[in-house]
Amino acid sequence: MFSIALLGLAGTAQAGITQWSDGCESNPFGVWERGIQGGDGHSWVDIGMGVARTGKNNGWLLADNGWSAMRTAKSLGGFPSNRSNCAAAIHADPVGGGANIHLQPIYGNNGGPAKCIRLDDAIIQCVY
Repeated sequence: MFSIALLGLAGTAQAGITQWSDGCESNPFGVWERGIQGGDGHSWVDIGMGVARTGKNNGWLLADNGWSAMRTAKSLGGFPSNRSNCAAAIHADPVGGGANIHLQPIYGNNGGPAKCIRLDDAIIQCVY
């Protein structure tokens, strides 16, 4: 299951949260880009296979000698302009043991004045 949550806090005295999330439930083939790979890597979406963490669907990445990725883009343009903090998270289940998870923030701007996003406090946390 893949989920991205973007959280925003408005001001210091008043907190508000605007978020977007997607667990491959509504339109996974329209929302998630697949087929980003090198070597023997593959990515796809399971529909109703009974292995999702929540809901009925989940995405998966597979590689033996290579890499694979899935991605989705979400504009922050519809979020409140006074947002001060945003975070992104995804649930990953390394099936069968050892795996490498790569964190790769990507920022895009389609013209206009240059904009910047500061990054800090990356974490990969596993529960056992």
